[in-house]
Amino acid sequence: MINCVSILLNVIENVETHISLISKIQLHSISVSNPLSILELIADPPLVSNCSKLELTCRISSNSYSNLNIWWTLRNENISTISDIIESYMPSTNQSKLTIECATFQHQGSYACNVQQINESELIYRKETNVKIFSEYSIQVIPLKSLF
Repeated sequence: MINCVSILLNVIENVETHISLISKIQLHSISVSNPLSILELIADPPLVSNCSKLELTCRISSNSYSNLNIWWTLRNENISTISDIIESYMPSTNQSKLTIECATFQHQGSYACNVQQINESELIYRKETNVKIFSEYSIQVIPLKSLF
């Protein structure tokens, strides 16, 4: 009888050890995960006068910036095909930025910031914003008296 109790206590102790290990493994996996997302996409300003400066900023929630593939599109085309756009990455602030010194009508449309973890081939995070370009016109009013 004493042998059975001793064996039963050993089994209970082993089960408790396994449960403790499983709990530690689950807690560890939860703390390691770092969900990737695009926190915000800002167009500054969203309505731009022809040949004015435009900046777009994409802020990303990730601590491993080097593990990310980030690209921008305008009207669903990669911006690398569009002239006059400067793309910069700021790992210290988790931001990707586009700068256009002289935005023209070719720069008008729907911009998207696209982010993908390098080791995940199918999951792409995307956020879009619209930019409008306008021209300033001056109209000269001539009084009717001067025409006669």
